[in-house]
Amino acid sequence: MISRPRPIVIKLLRAPARLYDWHAGWLFGRRFLRLTHLGRRSGRLHQTMLEVICDNQETQGVVVIAG
Repeated sequence: MISRPRPIVIKLLRAPARLYDWHAGWLFGRRFLRLTHLGRRSGRLHQTMLEVICDNQETQGVVVIAG
């Protein structure tokens, strides 16, 4: 049986998103990015935090993983 994460763990995992909400995402430098997109069917706005593992300055491309 898988147990639910404790509330403190949940708050820590949501910290990067909260900092972006408070316009303090610059604190992470180029380590994280927030992807914002519209749902294909629902038309709702979705936001996902991603961790940058490699970036290419010449092509302005990044390789990311979902946290």
